[in-house]
Amino acid sequence: MASKVPSQEIDLFAEHSAWLAPRLPDPSRRGLVAWLSAHVGDDARQRLHSMMPILHPLHKEAEKAIIGLLGIDLKRPKRCATRRAYPDRNVDWQATYLDSMGGPPHEFISSRITTGVDSETMSALAGLARGWALALESFDDEQHKGRADRLRCALARHSIFARPVAFGTRHARALARLDRSAEAAVDVILKVLGFWSQMFGVAGDRESVLELGRTLQAGDISNINTLLEITARLSIARVATSVRAGRLGPLWELAPQSWSSGNGIELNAGPWRCHITKGLLFDGRGARIADGLNDSLSAMGLHAVGRQPDIVIKFWHASNPGRTLFVLGDAKRNAAGAGTDYLRESVCVAAAYALAYAQALGLHVQPGSAACSGALNPMVTLFCAQSVPRVAGIAGACTRQADELRRAPKLPAFMAFDLSSHFGATRGEWQAPVLQAWFERISNDACASLAAASRCRQTSSREGAVGLGAPPG
Repeated sequence: MASKVPSQEIDLFAEHSAWLAPRLPDPSRRGLVAWLSAHVGDDARQRLHSMMPILHPLHKEAEKAIIGLLGIDLKRPKRCATRRAYPDRNVDWQATYLDSMGGPPHEFISSRITTGVDSETMSALAGLARGWALALESFDDEQHKGRADRLRCALARHSIFARPVAFGTRHARALARLDRSAEAAVDVILKVLGFWSQMFGVAGDRESVLELGRTLQAGDISNINTLLEITARLSIARVATSVRAGRLGPLWELAPQSWSSGNGIELNAGPWRCHITKGLLFDGRGARIADGLNDSLSAMGLHAVGRQPDIVIKFWHASNPGRTLFVLGDAKRNAAGAGTDYLRESVCVAAAYALAYAQALGLHVQPGSAACSGALNPMVTLFCAQSVPRVAGIAGACTRQADELRRAPKLPAFMAFDLSSHFGATRGEWQAPVLQAWFERISNDACASLAAASRCRQTSSREGAVGLGAPPG
């Protein structure tokens, strides 16, 4: 039996969508869905495109507006002019004298205003209702079918208007002239027709995203797994913007081009660079880093393309993109039972990442000990749905865990966070103190390590120049 996405995760998805949208190059609803579509599977992508307008409260208002307009007789005034040999009370004196060329009139033009059904406007309105009913009926949901039935009932008395006509500006103007209630109804309809081009974040947008999250069923498990990946990556990017590079350096900021690539989120802090992505590993210059276990798999006759973590965070300095430090992560939906069994299995996956990308992660095994570490610790962090009682051996409240993380002399090679405690929604404004402390540690350690390597390189370069007879300095 399919279960729905956990409510807390849906809340976080909506929370991050509201944070993300105004930072996109296209801050409209279209821009947000375009970015999200690059991060989800085919089924979820279809739902994003087709269901977001349907689920929006504004669409429900527009359906009521159409039903209301279809419930009244739409009349359009028509001017009927006739020529008479005698004047009557409907004579149009201006037209009459213009027709007589200024002389005494011998014929009188009589104008009479009549009303008739504006058949084209009615056809356009009926076509709009019919199209929306079909869209609602395409989803297997009783509430949507009920909305479609109400539109069908309103259409029943207008069956003669079967010729399809696209609803346009002329029809909107004709309807808006009827009265104030019709004008308000047209305004709502036009907002829905221009749905995708409107800025995300107005009333009703959060409700539609929440409802959209609820439609992602566990029947296609890739949908909700991807949802957890997106929330984890956006959580990291969001806390990063409140962290300084190298303790006293500038704040990490979203790069202007951050949203142009399919999966990457780019952050800059002065000359420092951080890239949050997924999949295969590439250094700061874009060179592919091979999976070290591929040769062993190929030797067994197995096809190997390389392990692709859900989260790849890399740091480098703009002056030396070839020197890149990595931290990896995986989103794990340990939803069964307490989740601890799957968490144990996930640590084995993390160990495989460490071995596969040993050189990129700087994997080091201490002599005479089973303990291992990387150039940055933790080498791999697991972002779980539930049940991570301790972080780096620290229990207690999140604020205490965050303080201890900042003070710890060394972080373990592998760590794990869970949605409810460490990177999920909180009461009031979203905060993730443990995740923030984690990012502070890895970004500070990365900047310190890269700066030290740069100093060593400069020293070696100067010593080499002196050895060749060049002046020191």
